[in-house]
Amino acid sequence: IKGYEDLWNPAFADSVVVMDDARNVIGITLKTMGKSFNETDPAVLEEAKAKLLTLKPNIRALDYSTPYNLMIGGETAVGYMFTSQVITVLNEKPDFKVVYPEEGLGFGIDNIFVPEKAPHADNAFQFLNFILDGKRSAHITDQIFYISCNKAAAEHLQNQALTIPDGAADSAEFIQDVGDAAQIYNDIWTEFKQS
Repeated sequence: IKGYEDLWNPAFADSVVVMDDARNVIGITLKTMGKSFNETDPAVLEEAKAKLLTLKPNIRALDYSTPYNLMIGGETAVGYMFTSQVITVLNEKPDFKVVYPEEGLGFGIDNIFVPEKAPHADNAFQFLNFILDGKRSAHITDQIFYISCNKAAAEHLQNQALTIPDGAADSAEFIQDVGDAAQIYNDIWTEFKQS
């Protein structure tokens, strides 16, 4: 497996688990077509729907919360899931491989912010500096199983699967709000799930 396109391989019939999430799964379909995760053109989204429907024979399950159970239990051979779920699989089944898709990663960001008029802003910034210390940040990352973008943490991580290899994020794309096109994504997803 080198990328998203491989999920369509007939050899994976009834053996793929993907997150139950319209934006992500339609997004990876768009990436196989050379398009953006954030496509809004209705004609292109219609093409994506047609392609997505051909993936259905390979899908064993749509599972947003616990797709790792199917991987660990041997019911599926391939999964598209969040990093924390991937690490859960690897902790139980270290022979599984992580693939950084050749079509490019999609990503979102969890973040912390300090409101402009926070009553104790200095304390908040001290806390942020505290948790961004390389060793502390690595410890937090090793506990929550989410990829760390903190370069100071990388050398301290126990689980190297929590760092993106050099070059793998070069073509990464931030998954954004698609405005009114969100309804098209939802309609496509409903049709896919009911097919």
